[in-house]
Amino acid sequence: MAFDGLITRLNMLFSEMENQPQDAHELLFQIHAELEQMRAEGLPLPQDLVDLERRLEEEFAARGMERPAG
Repeated sequence: MAFDGLITRLNMLFSEMENQPQDAHELLFQIHAELEQMRAEGLPLPQDLVDLERRLEEEFAARGMERPAG
């Protein structure tokens, strides 16, 4: 199912980035891309991912960093 694929991709992404905090831009980009794909398919959005995306965007804004393109 779509959620199984999403969970698998996100788990892989989190595993790869666990010790690489400099990749926060990539994490935000991937979360944004997954949520956009789910929106396009008319799927319900996992609230925890929506919240994580918002928190990362707020952190970037607080640090004066640009949001990654995507």
